[in-house]
Amino acid sequence: MRVLHIISGDLWAGAEVQVFNTLLALRREEDVQVACVLFNHAIFEKKLKEHGFQYFVVDEARYNSISMLVQLVCILREYKPDILHVHRNKEHFLGVLSELVCDRKVRIFRTVHGLGTVPNSLPLVKRIRSTFALKIDLMLIKYATNTIITVSRDLQGTYGLLHPKGKIVLVNNSVDIISLRSESVQWDPRAKFGIGNNFWIGTAVRLVEVKNIPMLIRTGKELSHLAVPFHISIFGDGPLRQHLEGLIATLNLQSSVSLQPFERQILPIIRSFDVFVLCSHHEGMPMSLLEAMALGKPVVCTAVGGMKEIIRHNENGLLVPNEDHVALADCLMQIHDKLDFAQSLGKEAQRTVEKSFSLTQATSQLVALYRYGTVPVKTNSSHLT
Repeated sequence: MRVLHIISGDLWAGAEVQVFNTLLALRREEDVQVACVLFNHAIFEKKLKEHGFQYFVVDEARYNSISMLVQLVCILREYKPDILHVHRNKEHFLGVLSELVCDRKVRIFRTVHGLGTVPNSLPLVKRIRSTFALKIDLMLIKYATNTIITVSRDLQGTYGLLHPKGKIVLVNNSVDIISLRSESVQWDPRAKFGIGNNFWIGTAVRLVEVKNIPMLIRTGKELSHLAVPFHISIFGDGPLRQHLEGLIATLNLQSSVSLQPFERQILPIIRSFDVFVLCSHHEGMPMSLLEAMALGKPVVCTAVGGMKEIIRHNENGLLVPNEDHVALADCLMQIHDKLDFAQSLGKEAQRTVEKSFSLTQATSQLVALYRYGTVPVKTNSSHLT
């Protein structure tokens, strides 16, 4: 069975981490041959090269969509995949077109990693273009895709409303627990970032609207009124950096809230946090949250999307209402003040990931889906298998 994944590869974020881990796991299957198409020269390509994968780069910075389509058709004819597994809008559109032009019968799988949205901060022309691309993607999901994979029940229900021609199947995001825990740490993140003995609150996200970083920053203002030495570190890059820096300055939080650049080796940093936080307006199944839980960190999240499926409040983490920075501050103080409670949250978080979100389990589901068109899980909708 020959499988060809197509992903932009311009970022190294949750979806990219999940796809790369999946490629590593699929390569261990005896009867699966896997390769990857990227649209950018970036970290993803470096990691594929380091691990000896077969891959192709169709550079969107050099070629227009027609030229990219021609190259994809050539790749399909050369590689002769049985399955074309695409991620995100552009990859889906060009993947479907290349399959049609190539005139080769290939089963198309589309993984939906999150809720498709168009940021309000985009300039008008880009916003119109993104809205059009999103509508095209939804049309392809409805009419032209054999299997739609969602990473959470929330997304499963949302895309089920389209009543697509193909199947909608739930395959949760997952983490390679053994690899995660065996990674050695050769440096001290607390020393590097000058945290000292402060209560370290951290997150690792793209600086975009959906991640709702202003809520976490406003939580810092709430905490500043308390006699608790703390520091909030926000790791990541994105278009909202300047806006967020302005908010930190306006609230006079420069000494207690910091925006740090993207860190490729983020796991040692997450391991050093006292608590991991996600304030997103919506999430599919965030990889950073699963990684933090697998490392035994207490986590606090907004009760949205796939996060409220993972987190059981007061058992393996804490949930707060969206946009309620006062509730978030209260939860953080619980973790600060109650060490035994924080440790129990972390331990139960680890057990949750081991039981339900391991890479081995997710890969078995995906391979069964490739082979037989079904996965051995129970679902609640007649559209799901």
